[in-house]
Amino acid sequence: MSSVCSTDSGDDRLRNASSGSVRDHPPRRRCAVCETEVVGANELDESGVTAREAEVFWALQHRPTNAELSELLYISRRTVESHVSALLTKLGASDRLELSEMARAWSETVSSSLPGALGVLVDPSSFFGRDNELEWLIEGWRSAKTGRPLARLVLGEAGIGKSRLVAEFVDQVRADGGDVWYGACFADIGEPFHPLADVLAERSSRRDRVTTSSTVTPHPEAAVDDAHGAWSIDPAGAVAQAASRILSQLIDAVDGPTVLVVEDVHWARESTRTVIRRLAHNAHSVPLLVVATSRDTPPDLDASLSSFLGELSSSPGAETLRLEGLSAAAVEQMIRSINGHADSGAVTEETGGNPL
Repeated sequence: MSSVCSTDSGDDRLRNASSGSVRDHPPRRRCAVCETEVVGANELDESGVTAREAEVFWALQHRPTNAELSELLYISRRTVESHVSALLTKLGASDRLELSEMARAWSETVSSSLPGALGVLVDPSSFFGRDNELEWLIEGWRSAKTGRPLARLVLGEAGIGKSRLVAEFVDQVRADGGDVWYGACFADIGEPFHPLADVLAERSSRRDRVTTSSTVTPHPEAAVDDAHGAWSIDPAGAVAQAASRILSQLIDAVDGPTVLVVEDVHWARESTRTVIRRLAHNAHSVPLLVVATSRDTPPDLDASLSSFLGELSSSPGAETLRLEGLSAAAVEQMIRSINGHADSGAVTEETGGNPL
């Protein structure tokens, strides 16, 4: 399938606000770490905090590292440091810990419509040129709602727009009444099954809030602990056994049409990939669409990832889409959306169409 354009993680559409001068967008009121939207953020408006600084500020209530913020918001660690420094000055905080406490104290929260980082990325007004790709995902969603298990694999180089496309898609899924689950893989987190365990932990927590039944889905840490315990005796068997339990818990947790998003599977451990493969191959009849994103270029594309992507794409009901660079026409739309005046042809040629 041919590809055209999309902005990516939200960094581009906020670029005109990052200079700290005139702000065209109000500071974000959604926390990029948890599933909440922040309200009552007038203190930031009055302090001259930019949109990107606000995203960093609300995330600080969870005390992430600079590396974690860099991965989450798709900005460099140096940029994270710069935003934290600006926040210290603008908000009169003595140190990072005080910033964290301020963010926690100021944040009255309500349920967010989308989990994880997805809510930060959604902005239909700046989503360009991905109509065909979006429709491809929506067609998969329509089929999955009938109970046909499906998988959609979105590939491309870093910054090409994979996360943005998926965010806009699941925003429509939620509007259609579907459930959205989200797990992300990180280069520096090596725990087995961690993105899928996060999904199940959130589901278990949500059910705990609305029921006292003893039949609530078991916490996924039990399966992970089992894997650790048996690892020294039979590594392959330990992973297989724990994967089976995680798989069963995921399928049992589906109580209506659902999309499971697993981001950045190029960083996934083999344990996580095993479950994703089984979900794609499994002959279950629950209305579940698995959407996975991955880089497919070196150095991330090694023999293990290549084998995994090939096997996953050959699964029944699985389809693959590779996102390419932006077209000149789409770049022109993006430039106009931020009131820019650069030559779209020159920008396209210089960047190869990569919006990041």
